[in-house]
Amino acid sequence: MLTFYSGNFTSSWRKTSVTGKHVGRFLLLCCFSFFLADDLNSQQPKSKQQSKAAVIVLPRHDLYANTAQKILPLPISDGRLVVIAGAKVYMLGASGAVTWSAVLDNHVYGVAHRPSSNEIGVIGDDLAFFRLDLTTGKEIWHATVNGRASFADIKPFRNGYLIVVDLTGYRVWPGGFGPPKSDQLRYYGASDEDYWSTDFPVGAHLSVAGDKIYAVKFGKKDVTLQEIKIPSPMSN
Repeated sequence: MLTFYSGNFTSSWRKTSVTGKHVGRFLLLCCFSFFLADDLNSQQPKSKQQSKAAVIVLPRHDLYANTAQKILPLPISDGRLVVIAGAKVYMLGASGAVTWSAVLDNHVYGVAHRPSSNEIGVIGDDLAFFRLDLTTGKEIWHATVNGRASFADIKPFRNGYLIVVDLTGYRVWPGGFGPPKSDQLRYYGASDEDYWSTDFPVGAHLSVAGDKIYAVKFGKKDVTLQEIKIPSPMSN
């Protein structure tokens, strides 16, 4: 038998006895409270376990050192993704699996998608321009160009693509014609005959809105959009 003294400062102390029977009831009450709390916790909604995030590693295909560009993947509206890795083009399905890949003869500098013809346009060093089937990755057509210029940007336009041609190589080594004062904008249409070119401001960025073509320049205090007119007689 355990003996306790209980009371307060204003009343006399009284002697209280606690038997084993009381201790047993106390322990039983503690156990019941523990299991009740555990049961209530188990009934609480638990957050769903997150699935492990995918990590996709795609090998690069480099032809020569220090010329490959860092190009962000190009999303396709149905969840597919075009990924550039040096001179290699990958198509990832909506699940993240590689559905096709194509190795080009040049490092890629830019890529654009034309949904109406189910293709992508790819530009690269040495004035490389390829049109690839979006479903298979097979080559549809490629341009045959050479010189000291380089393709800098590509955008879909009408039945083909607009490509900015950087003429820095001719400004550094002008040759007998003198250095060009501007860069060049070229349009490659659905056929070899559907083609035109015009001047494009040096250092400008290409932007397309419907049938409107703009050269965009960013200044310290403003942004300038210069409309680029399609040369005659191609304006119709």
